[in-house]
Amino acid sequence: MDDLKRNGTFNLKTSKRTFNLSALVVFTLLLTSCVPSQSGGGKRSAGAAGVANTPASVNIGFGRVLHDNPIILSGNPALDHTVNLNSLLKTQQDKVINAQYLQKSCINDPQCFEVKKDNISPLYQSTSQKWAFDASTVEFDQVQMFTHMDWMISKYNLDLGTTYSSYYGPGATGLPTSIPMSLFNSGATWDSSPLRGYALCDDLPNNAFFSPSTYSICLGFDDLYTNVKFVQDPTTLYHELGHALVHNAMNFRTRASGTVAIESNLGYFAYDEGKAINEGLADFFSYYMTGRAHIGEWAMGRFLKLSRPMSESDDLHATGVSETSEGRLSYPTYLSYDPNNPEENAEEIHYAGQIMSHFLVAFTKDLQNACSFDNSHARSFTFRLLMETMAYLGDFSSYGIEGAGSYGVNHTPENAKEWLQKNKPVTFRRFAQTFARFVKTSVATDSALCNFNSYNIQRLEQLLDDYGLLLFKNYDINGSRSLAESLQKVEELNRQKSVLIKKNQVIVDNRAGKSTAFIFDSYTDMNAAAKSLTNGFIDGSLSNTIFENGNLKYNNGNGQISPGELVGVLLNLYNNSNSTMAGLRILANDWDHMQDGKPCNNLSDNFPSTSQGGVTPSTHPGCAQEALDNGVGVLDNQTVEPVCFFQDTQDDAAVWVNQETFMNSKAIEATECLGGSSETKDCLIRAPKGADVAWYSRLDPKKTWAESLVDSDGDNEFKASNIFFLEVSPSVPPGTTVNCRLRVAFTNCEDCHNKGTEDTGNTYSPNVNTPFEQVGDEYKDYKYSGADPFKIINFQFTVID
Repeated sequence: MDDLKRNGTFNLKTSKRTFNLSALVVFTLLLTSCVPSQSGGGKRSAGAAGVANTPASVNIGFGRVLHDNPIILSGNPALDHTVNLNSLLKTQQDKVINAQYLQKSCINDPQCFEVKKDNISPLYQSTSQKWAFDASTVEFDQVQMFTHMDWMISKYNLDLGTTYSSYYGPGATGLPTSIPMSLFNSGATWDSSPLRGYALCDDLPNNAFFSPSTYSICLGFDDLYTNVKFVQDPTTLYHELGHALVHNAMNFRTRASGTVAIESNLGYFAYDEGKAINEGLADFFSYYMTGRAHIGEWAMGRFLKLSRPMSESDDLHATGVSETSEGRLSYPTYLSYDPNNPEENAEEIHYAGQIMSHFLVAFTKDLQNACSFDNSHARSFTFRLLMETMAYLGDFSSYGIEGAGSYGVNHTPENAKEWLQKNKPVTFRRFAQTFARFVKTSVATDSALCNFNSYNIQRLEQLLDDYGLLLFKNYDINGSRSLAESLQKVEELNRQKSVLIKKNQVIVDNRAGKSTAFIFDSYTDMNAAAKSLTNGFIDGSLSNTIFENGNLKYNNGNGQISPGELVGVLLNLYNNSNSTMAGLRILANDWDHMQDGKPCNNLSDNFPSTSQGGVTPSTHPGCAQEALDNGVGVLDNQTVEPVCFFQDTQDDAAVWVNQETFMNSKAIEATECLGGSSETKDCLIRAPKGADVAWYSRLDPKKTWAESLVDSDGDNEFKASNIFFLEVSPSVPPGTTVNCRLRVAFTNCEDCHNKGTEDTGNTYSPNVNTPFEQVGDEYKDYKYSGADPFKIINFQFTVID
């Protein structure tokens, strides 16, 4: 949760805080071994005084905690902030820990997690090893946090072990799985650092967060009623721990492989669909723990009006939302929906994530009915499917399925981060497809997993469609592997609400008086952005030719692109269709669109012409070949090139040339290049790696992003994720014309994901290395180095001094 405000909105305004938040990735993992009982027959004490929760009232290793948040325990949705929390404690003791400190070991880790008051306080020591304190004390807060962390980690551990045993234990199913065989032996279930919980962060009003950089969870308080603390609401803690479980599962296979140094994330930017799904999953993990489809009634809801439901039957929802097919929280209609303020129209990951949390709760209930499970078992089985889904999607070793003989996901280990972050990220479509794939190959295949009932995959397709998530045409069973297969297709008759749109319907706004793009170049905004980008957000650093000693050198704030500037570009795309277009991403990273330093014109943009410097496969055969490993140089010699190239004059004619040719033409020395003398391909203009993609949550019919996302004051709230960045060398001559050949795709795209029969406009030769590609199959991962999955957008501008 980020930047909660008492009026029920989130701080999304362009600011230093916005840029700083875009640079954070708030996920990690936790794990432990004990499985204590949460059952408690003890009654809560009657009367205002409540339980005398003192060390003398408990045995060694025990204490008492709030088993749920005060709203639920009291049954009073209007509970006053002055409530005596001792009155909500049970007389029965709760097991905490037989130790003097709130530290817990894991199976293979002697110090797995710990809890203290905040990051500057020492660990609290209980020499008596008794953990009962008055509920108004900071000692109680720490015990409360530690115990609920222990309960959730233990449930997670138990269910993960059960999942593992179903594939590798006695009576294993033999079904394909993404769970690695070496999951436990390799230590892949846990991070190398202990997780630190801070029960009361004094500098965190109205908020709670998970920090990957310090590997910690920090829980805040209500800034008006300071005795209302987030730690008093376990569902808030479960949400933050949920992010940890997500990060853990995303990296099961990467860690187990022992061959990849970097870890994957579910979401990388201030807004992207992976991060929105991450928020929805974190909410679901509260339901996983409590069986209650609502999060944050006390910490977020009672005074801040920011709690979130996870079922359409919740009274908090607006009129029209219901558990009928027509009333579900469907994609993309409800991407900006705030049940606390239905008139809100904001691009916000917590709002968008509600689509996923509601789907998962609805799926769990449907599975419960279909398989005659109790709700607890159904929640644990959904957990299993989520572990499978994320282990597959996050695999940077790129095999995806245990025992697979070739790469099937995230292209190759060398390109895995580029694919997951930019070229082929987790979207609502991709997550739903992968989740459905594991449903199909588990409970829909083996009736023993469904209490020997039949789970018909049609019911999943229909439920996905109720949520607008039946956006895929087949289950992509073999992933990117080139294998002979019979495609397992979706029943098209089940697609009633899930709308697909042709990619040619996204264009640059060409209406009279409309701008091609919005340019951000003010010194204040861009200097703040530069500091954030260089604080671990981008791969590498900004060029010292434009950014030195922590400050930009040339930004002039004229709203144009000038020599020496760092600029942000918000491309003004227009949805020319009659349906909402969602999950748009604009790529400014290197791709295979040039040959021998000249732009290929056999692509769908038909640009540039041969008279303008473009080349064809007849003279440059490489234009008809697609880079098989994104320029790594192992599988072929095809290269990927920067998106931006320059207009020059040759033989009295204007032609388009690459940056190296332009350098030579203008006598620009290699030492003047943004990346130094060895980096001449993007010498003069480059998109910093990691800041070379932009996301738009949605474009309404016949509108741009700016027209679709207008707040109640008629303003737009830009975030760093809406723009891609360009570094411009001070050596670029004013008056120079530049073309940046960008690629655009979106989630509910009809022809961005599958090999079809229609002409793409890109004349590629058949790839002999993947002979089993067939009509209707998902594009193989290598295709995302080229043009077929994308609409090409040429963004032209003149550099102005």
